[in-house]
Amino acid sequence: MMGWENHRLDKAIWIDDVREMPAGYDFWLRSVREATEFLLAETEMCHNGGRTLLLDMDHDAGEFQKDGGDYIRLLDWIESTGFVEKNPQLRLVFRIHSANPAGRENMARILRRNGWETIGQISAERNLWRDDRETT
Repeated sequence: MMGWENHRLDKAIWIDDVREMPAGYDFWLRSVREATEFLLAETEMCHNGGRTLLLDMDHDAGEFQKDGGDYIRLLDWIESTGFVEKNPQLRLVFRIHSANPAGRENMARILRRNGWETIGQISAERNLWRDDRETT
């Protein structure tokens, strides 16, 4: 169970350098540049109605870091450009699946500071984000 079955999502985006995209996702993006370009293209495509996108993100970009940095830089870009506020027709929902505890917490801090919608919560026991309905 992914944890987003009860949310109306138009697209589920997997952002990770090495973990393969799970079933049920629509796009696998591997770099910050690729993700920002994707989001900008989505704004152009949804002027006539709203869309909801799940951004399910890792923190460490590995070899793809050279193309925009670690994935936290995507959150920095969304925040610094005012992307959410400027594009109300595009609803972003976030999930973090990073095993990097410091990186995960830094990403969570950005999400909390902005009040952005998330799916799941940090599980200290498993050191991963988890679905609220899963058992530990």
